[in-house]
Amino acid sequence: MYSEYTRNRILALFNANKSPTEIVTILREENVVVRTTVARIIRRTREKTQGQQRQDCRGRPPKASSPVKRKIDEVYREDPEVTASELKNVLENELRIRIGVSTIKRARRAAGWICTQTRYCQMVRDANKIKRLEFCRKIIETKDDFGNVIFTDESSVEIERATTIRFHKQGEMYKPAPKPKHPLKAHVCGGISKHGPTELVIFEGIMDAVLYCQILETSLLPFIRNTLPVHRFQQDNDPKHTSRYAKQFYTDNNINWWETPPESPDLNPIELLWHELKWYIRKHVKPKTKEELVTGIREFWTTRVTKEKCQRYINHVRTKVVPRVVELQGQATGM
Repeated sequence: MYSEYTRNRILALFNANKSPTEIVTILREENVVVRTTVARIIRRTREKTQGQQRQDCRGRPPKASSPVKRKIDEVYREDPEVTASELKNVLENELRIRIGVSTIKRARRAAGWICTQTRYCQMVRDANKIKRLEFCRKIIETKDDFGNVIFTDESSVEIERATTIRFHKQGEMYKPAPKPKHPLKAHVCGGISKHGPTELVIFEGIMDAVLYCQILETSLLPFIRNTLPVHRFQQDNDPKHTSRYAKQFYTDNNINWWETPPESPDLNPIELLWHELKWYIRKHVKPKTKEELVTGIREFWTTRVTKEKCQRYINHVRTKVVPRVVELQGQATGM
């Protein structure tokens, strides 16, 4: 191992622009080192110097600078549908810089903005945002677990024979899925609770308050008598649900109507069940006639809607959606 004096002597000669051969000759006359030691020290010194030079060399200043990223954040928070070309025009007009679309896309990704498929949610008016916020805060404060709530709703299920995504091989002709211009549909009404589902009613025509109460008499009242006498009955604020005729029906039959805030389908877990039902019809039933559609709906309700599934959907609303409504100050969650 060479000494500190030897290393300093070699570096001094190297900094004096002496070649390795000249350094070896000079040091050999002094009987100090051999050639391998000189080569090793010079190589390490060059590597260290070149590494520092690479670190100090920053190249041209990046166009996606902090002002650009701040402007990207500002633009997308105001309008999340702006394209890269439109953003390019904004940056050139307001920041007076010339920047390419590819650079904008890289800067957009670096700022954390990604492109996803648009997801929809219900519209909520400002007055109802306050009601939703107060409702969810009360649920959290009282630690309500929805143990005795019967969540009800109605929905329409169309004849559909294809899911939302399909695969086809490159180079082969794509085969579109046929869809009728006016598909037949079936109307359903039912309820779920942590104690399991109520009876499902499939009906024809347009529902009014009288028909709605007749359906509740068929599906809800037997469930209350046999399964959940102490209950809370949850429904949306459709006019036929809140009519005088319906309210009198609730009073006459001891139905404990639990009023919930308007414009709040995300707080009703049966909406998740309707979504699964429609997927089941598209994926597994693929009906061609209305009879096949009705059969598929009944099969889903009797074989797929279990007590455990009802509890899972209800717990999702309680543990995920309700805190999210509070976090968003009453806005729609899309969950």
